Amino acid sequence: MTTETGLPNSLEAIRRRWAQRRFKPAWPWMMLIARSFLFLFIQGFIALIYFLSGSAQAWEDSIHWWLLGVTITNLITLGLLIIAARAEGIRFLDFYRVQKHKVGKELLILAALFLIGGPLAYFPNPLLATLLWGDPIVPFNMMFLPLPAVVKYLLIILFPISVAITEIPTYYLYVRPRLEAIGLGKWGSLLITTVVHSLQHVFFPFILDGKFIIWRAFMFLPFAIFTGLLLRWRPRLAPYMLVMHGLLDLSLPLFIPIQ
Repeated sequence: MTTETGLPNSLEAIRRRWAQRRFKPAWPWMMLIARSFLFLFIQGFIALIYFLSGSAQAWEDSIHWWLLGVTITNLITLGLLIIAARAEGIRFLDFYRVQKHKVGKELLILAALFLIGGPLAYFPNPLLATLLWGDPIVPFNMMFLPLPAVVKYLLIILFPISVAITEIPTYYLYVRPRLEAIGLGKWGSLLITTVVHSLQHVFFPFILDGKFIIWRAFMFLPFAIFTGLLLRWRPRLAPYMLVMHGLLDLSLPLFIPIQ
């Protein structure tokens, strides 16, 4: 593994702070499940608004707004990461800092690795959907429902940026190394973080359909495992992964039909 010694968010520094009890073990455990809980709460709140407005299908109506719900979740997650950093006596930006390196070399390594990671990110989605429904478009049509044009265009800007700076950092720059430091070890921390990272997609959006839940739970798992292993082996690739993640998610709001 490429070590990032001397950095405030390196595993060595985290272990020292844990030995000094500079952070409580409840924090990484809480952050592990926070995103799933937050989105379910936000979708429930939107459904409540529809219910109080007289909708006979309040939960179904709330599904339209799931990308906005994820964006709000990302912003709250950002606040939680800032609080967590201050509690440890480090800066929020320390989560993103890596050792100085040759950018060209890291980009070549990342490009080579994504010959593996690219298919892991894409193919489980249509393959699992085809296995479950016989048509990969079915879950797509369940998720992407009409929204007002102004909301769609706002999400095109806010959604990919907010995802890039919070999702991978939460699981692999904050939670995973701290779970390793407090005693779960390399493989235990990787296992639980990648599984929960994949399972969070069940709640983005939460649709009460058994096939949809299975599809969302497992479609991202191979890429989550790839990401966890990659950032455990070579932490300095994190900034490039964040940018790539944001660019990949840039397309999602474009699929939203306009009301």
